[in-house]
Amino acid sequence: SEVSARVSKIPGVRGVLSVAQLNELLGVIRPGGLLTGLSSDTPPLLRRDDVVAVAFDRLFQGYTHSEQRDQSAIVALLDPPDEERGHGDVVAAFREITRDMPEGTQDAVLVGEPVLLSEGFDLIERDGGQLAVWTIALLSPLVLLLLRSWRWVLLQAIVIGWSVTVTRALLYALGIR
Repeated sequence: SEVSARVSKIPGVRGVLSVAQLNELLGVIRPGGLLTGLSSDTPPLLRRDDVVAVAFDRLFQGYTHSEQRDQSAIVALLDPPDEERGHGDVVAAFREITRDMPEGTQDAVLVGEPVLLSEGFDLIERDGGQLAVWTIALLSPLVLLLLRSWRWVLLQAIVIGWSVTVTRALLYALGIR
């Protein structure tokens, strides 16, 4: 519930759904106590003798928690993305929260479409740089073996480097990210 509250305060988050909120909701719908015959010290979602709790558990399995109940998720519903930055600020705030998790939850991971898009573009950019370096490194011995000239090796390295630089400059000038 502490992490859910922190996530819900992030600007750009429309709503949050978590196991803590399901427990709260079930506690209101089916409070434990003498009148209901339900145990009040067991969290509502874990009451195996309550038909509504069992139905809620099955309904939200795979969404807010795993079938074995050893993993849980905080589902954040986001506002529409910013035209320029997308969900970048929200994802950065999520990353900050995952770095500062309560005891026993330090292995938290961040998943979802905005996160995958953000990380995907970073990985593509990194891989593009590595591709240019590996192309030069693998092509150079072949050019040297076939043409037996260091000038051609240097020329092909310059052509590949220049092509990458011109392509990036052109994309930047056209405003393509």
